[in-house]
Amino acid sequence: QNDTTVNFITGISGITCGVAGVLALNTPVCVGFEFNGSLTGDANRLVISINGVAQTVGFSGSVPATVSAATGNMMIGGFQNTDTPGQVFDGKIGPNVYAFNAAMAGVTSGLLTPAARLALANFERPT
Repeated sequence: QNDTTVNFITGISGITCGVAGVLALNTPVCVGFEFNGSLTGDANRLVISINGVAQTVGFSGSVPATVSAATGNMMIGGFQNTDTPGQVFDGKIGPNVYAFNAAMAGVTSGLLTPAARLALANFERPT
């Protein structure tokens, strides 16, 4: 099955956010998730970008100012918090994975400026 939707689940009250129709079989994309609870408005607090371009995100509820504290395992592309998930990502991930813990100066949405999103998306981009 080919899922064309990118989702972010906050773990708080079942809030989900997503962008549909952005993935295609055998087509590499750079996917970004940025959370900045210090901003106001759902679209400013949570940004999902595809190839460095912020998308219009659909929200099932309001994005909170804080998310649950991270504990346990992390599996990028996994659907369960376990070392042996029953449903795993079927594809390739790479060549780079980044994690940021603070917003760039002057941002009005997410953690990165639009120029920084594009620069990261194009860095060592698969061809």
